[in-house]
Amino acid sequence: MRILRLTFVFCFLLVSTGFAQKISFGITDGGNINYTSVKSDKELTTRVAYLPLPSYSLGIVAAKDISPKVNARVGILWDRRRDLDQTNIEYTDDSANPMGTIPDRTNINQYVKTELNLAYKIKGNFAIGSGLNFYTLVYSKTKIRDFRIGNQYKNYHYRTFNFDIPVFVSYSFYKFNTRLIFDKGIISRIKDKSGNIREYENTLTFQFTYFIIGKP
Repeated sequence: MRILRLTFVFCFLLVSTGFAQKISFGITDGGNINYTSVKSDKELTTRVAYLPLPSYSLGIVAAKDISPKVNARVGILWDRRRDLDQTNIEYTDDSANPMGTIPDRTNINQYVKTELNLAYKIKGNFAIGSGLNFYTLVYSKTKIRDFRIGNQYKNYHYRTFNFDIPVFVSYSFYKFNTRLIFDKGIISRIKDKSGNIREYENTLTFQFTYFIIGKP
């Protein structure tokens, strides 16, 4: 929570001094596809499997050249991620009699994402870079298409705060910037204190940014 507050303060300072410091401001959106990898210290009796699904993100960014070759950028985005849970889970009635297997489920996690990164210009308008992304989970739910066990329910077993490391390649032209970003999950997204199961979100994003003030 402290990291998120400091980021908002930093963004406010950028906005309040933007014109004097030649800081560029833009709006960004993008499409993403999330692959969730699963690791365990023990042999699992139930197969845990996720398939990636497409989703999106959108937000605002501020950028500034800190040298002829290096550009710093901070952004606050609404980041939506989805995956298809194909884990085999059996369910029973009130008398513990088996009734079948829960069908595939769509997990939807919605975050406030804070981007902090540096881009290094390599040739012409191309650049590569990395940084840190911080996440605050706003809402999480699972959709199930089965009238016997309900349509959807909220998830409470995901972490509220998390972060990952992005690496990206970008191309800038006029007032536009495009980025192909791979976000590598570092901390498990679920609250499994036993550590038996760890789930990492790894996301590929194509991001498009238009700078309203200044240029990329």
